Amino acid sequence: MKNRISFAGLCTILCAVLFLFSCSEKTEYLQAVPSDASFVVTFDMKSLSQKGDITNWVKSGEMASLPNALNSGMSEGTLKLWKEIQESPETSGLSFTDNWVCFGIGEMNPIFCILAKISDVDKWKDVVKAMETEGIAAPVSKDGKIETTVIGQQAVCLFTDDKVVFLVDPEGNNELSRKKATGWLTQKKENSLLSNVEFTAFLKDSKDINYWSRIGAMPASLRSLYTSYLPDGVLLGSLYSIGYCDFQNGKIEILSELRSDDKDTAKKLEKIFKIAGKQSGKFLKQIPANALYTVGLNLNGKELYDFLLSLPGLTPTQANAIQSEDTKKIINSIDGDLLFSVTGLSKGSSGFMGAAIPDMALFARVDNDYAVELIKRNLGIFGVKEIGKNRYKLSMGEISVYFGLEDKKNFFVTNSMQVFENLSNGVTDSMAGTPYATAFDKHSYGITINMKEGINAFMPMIMGTYSSKQYAPLIAKCPFTYLAVSGNGMKSTTNIYVSDESKNSFAVFLDWVNVITSQLM
Repeated sequence: MKNRISFAGLCTILCAVLFLFSCSEKTEYLQAVPSDASFVVTFDMKSLSQKGDITNWVKSGEMASLPNALNSGMSEGTLKLWKEIQESPETSGLSFTDNWVCFGIGEMNPIFCILAKISDVDKWKDVVKAMETEGIAAPVSKDGKIETTVIGQQAVCLFTDDKVVFLVDPEGNNELSRKKATGWLTQKKENSLLSNVEFTAFLKDSKDINYWSRIGAMPASLRSLYTSYLPDGVLLGSLYSIGYCDFQNGKIEILSELRSDDKDTAKKLEKIFKIAGKQSGKFLKQIPANALYTVGLNLNGKELYDFLLSLPGLTPTQANAIQSEDTKKIINSIDGDLLFSVTGLSKGSSGFMGAAIPDMALFARVDNDYAVELIKRNLGIFGVKEIGKNRYKLSMGEISVYFGLEDKKNFFVTNSMQVFENLSNGVTDSMAGTPYATAFDKHSYGITINMKEGINAFMPMIMGTYSSKQYAPLIAKCPFTYLAVSGNGMKSTTNIYVSDESKNSFAVFLDWVNVITSQLM
């Protein structure tokens, strides 16, 4: 068999078009997803095609030249096949009335699979035959109603009259993968993932892109880490992580949730999450609006300390550290909002690669001054100076660190002069006045990343490097401006904002893909 095209190249050519035209409200063909799937991702491409004008995007000059960029060894027949599918996706024989589904099997080196419906099996067979003629696919073998070929060196493709599944086994066990997939295509509903109550519940609330995964199916090393830091009685195998991604005008919204099909486990997790209360957001006025990164949460320190002591997997070193008098008093003193922020970068010869030093600030609501006294005691040798009521300065070379206690309850430590000089009233242009402040208001935790400011701050560092000419323009044109995460308990919301608020975020993303494609080709 001639090796004119890599599997990666083939997947990009076929899936870039076909994957983006599929759409569905039906789930019957999901019966082919095995019950032990470790994760599933579904795509509502009807919605995405409407939001991003997929038809014209696929026909764009950048996508039209993709085959040549992927593999200059493609023959005229392969290029002709691409053109035909590009102009008329129905030529492929694959369905455009059903979603495409990706799923994985196994823990270490999982088998990656793509499932789709076939609308015209004769047209699909023509595509397979053309790939065989071009040396892309092996001759088709038939076992009853199931036909099989191998695309490239790794991709096993099995299909019936109404569905097709592609499998890639990282370990190259093509024959074993074929046998597994044969069973999936003929299995009954009760043997498929559709028999899982949590999975069928997940399917009811689908958005543009949706994911479902078993926490218990993660690699053994990660499972061991999880179980070490979860209380006794929490069944890892009962946990599922789910998410729904919706491309909206001006932003991408992702709703995530941790679920359990074991009632006792769910109750234990809810109890853990109650350690975090609802933030007031009062410290946001201390943080500049253009801060690069901010994370905040509301904590009951005493409950947090008791929880840490109860963890079953602590090593003796970790247990001793937690049980130390200083650790106990510091954690127990936390009584409300806690906020950490990287407010910017300052030039200085001591910074990373001599370029910049991050300006940081930490604020915490506390019920005593133990943290202040601890810093004075342990770092006094560096020369701690009192510069105001409950305000102190610690100088270490170019860096000056300010710490203390405001209003007897608000602990602070920062190396930002801007933050320190405005402790009493807050900075003039603060995060409290931005739309992203809602990520912290009345939520247990919140995270914001200012992508636009981050790119502007780090761009001077990468300019002049070996790869800067190729990648710097792509980074500079990144359309994503801000990321905001907020959550309560086992639910969270992530919003990724884009530069053009009037345009759908998926269309903005496709425009950036065109920029990347044109730059790299």
